[in-house]
Amino acid sequence: MKEIINNKISAENICPIDKIEEFEKIKNPEELLSFMKDNITYGFVGKDNEKIYSPKQKRWGVGEQPEQKLQSPEEILKSGHGTCWEQTEFEKQWFAKNNFEFKTFLLMFKEDISQKNPAHTFLVYKKDDDWYWFENALDKHNGIHKFDNLDDLIENVKVKLINNAINYGATKDDIKKYKLCEYDTPAYGCSTDEFISNIIDNNPPLISEK
Repeated sequence: MKEIINNKISAENICPIDKIEEFEKIKNPEELLSFMKDNITYGFVGKDNEKIYSPKQKRWGVGEQPEQKLQSPEEILKSGHGTCWEQTEFEKQWFAKNNFEFKTFLLMFKEDISQKNPAHTFLVYKKDDDWYWFENALDKHNGIHKFDNLDDLIENVKVKLINNAINYGATKDDIKKYKLCEYDTPAYGCSTDEFISNIIDNNPPLISEK
């Protein structure tokens, strides 16, 4: 683990066959969340150098950051790291395989993404008559959160992301420019800018600035 955090091992050199087998045995969303908590850390893989970048590194977030590569679910298992949109894709693979009704969303404030103006993707699923927000990439909000309906779920996520953005310096004007888009599977290997623009271009906002 020390070598990974120090950025000396590329994602392609890690081959966790046992993790693939463990993933295949997951029976329910609670087991999936536990698996992800133990095996997937927030971070990303550089598009050009295939190196792993993690918040545990000393210079995380300092200076210009390398361009990110959108990993496939299989690549996330290899690297053990993933951004919110990569972890959403990983989750989607399990929920689709197990025949759940689910949706994936992008919520953002501005297209020029920064810590002050973050973008977040997340997966929701339906069980019986309730909707659940499944989250493993949003720190203190990680978990499975139950709601009576989808509208209440979306509003709850929006409020939490707005509060996070304000804590990092987002302005009232920034907050007014939020967009919510439902989207399908993106093109793996694309950059962050390509990921965001493809969603915005191909999926009209469900909610946008007034």
